[in-house]
Amino acid sequence: MGAIPVAQIGYKQPPQPPIYPAASRARGEEGVATVLAWLKDAGTPAAIELANSSGFQRLDRAALQAAQGWQFNHPGTPTWVQIPVRFQLTEN
Repeated sequence: MGAIPVAQIGYKQPPQPPIYPAASRARGEEGVATVLAWLKDAGTPAAIELANSSGFQRLDRAALQAAQGWQFNHPGTPTWVQIPVRFQLTEN
């Protein structure tokens, strides 16, 4: 499946960051979940899938839940969009 990076189409409005699960914060879990969003008729995802795990189920679920509500600029044709969702506890 050929997905385009989200940077190529962008967002209609800045996306709300995912909710960092409290249990993941307490355990120091960090990672990047890669989400795929199927944009069919508009900029709202018609389907969401996890392409690559962050390594933690709680973070993966939070990434999928957040991406469901995001609004993207529609590229004009139905397509999959690849979105990295980073969970990081401290700034580097």
